[in-house]
Amino acid sequence: MKKLAWIISGLLFLSILIGLVVWSQTQPKLPVASQADLQVNLQPGSAHAVASQLNTYQRRVLKLSQGMVTSANATDDQNRIVYTIRTTNVSTELINFGLKHEQAQVQKLTDKVLGAMRAGGVTQPRLEIRILNQSGDALKILKIE
Repeated sequence: MKKLAWIISGLLFLSILIGLVVWSQTQPKLPVASQADLQVNLQPGSAHAVASQLNTYQRRVLKLSQGMVTSANATDDQNRIVYTIRTTNVSTELINFGLKHEQAQVQKLTDKVLGAMRAGGVTQPRLEIRILNQSGDALKILKIE
């Protein structure tokens, strides 16, 4: 009887493991970028100037996303930059996983953006990152001050 229970539990574990492997292969993969790809150099300036500089990296963002990002655009509003990313076929769970996995890179980028605005004389600079689906519905909004 014990042997049968061990066999059944082993088969159950194996079926769960196989199910997870199959499921993971059907999920979109996160793009992998090298440290050199993630280099963003921003000169000190107003929110408008920094937003314009961010927009020069749009082509690189689209390329690195391997089709997951369809547009990336920075706009400004006095002391705030709104960086809007539109995406397809990406779930909120995948976005949360990516943000957690790349937390250090996200922090470096936000520090650079806010630092460039501070150095450009912007008092109380703010950054808002909006990740939207193709319909314009918000999947994730980050507000950084």
